[in-house]
Amino acid sequence: MFGANEISVPGFLPDDPVVREEVARYYSSVRRADDAVGEILAALKSSGEEGNTLVLFLSDHGMA
Repeated sequence: MFGANEISVPGFLPDDPVVREEVARYYSSVRRADDAVGEILAALKSSGEEGNTLVLFLSDHGMA
């Protein structure tokens, strides 16, 4: 979803090809999770269960 040349490397990491590739994979993973949660929320809304559902989304502390 994101290529190594499409992303900005956070300032606390060195900007080299290996880091760029890893950050791009991380950003892609986060995007896939966001898309999946969006689909789940849309399904809850269209089924009429949105108001009867508690959604919890948990993750770890981010990229290493």
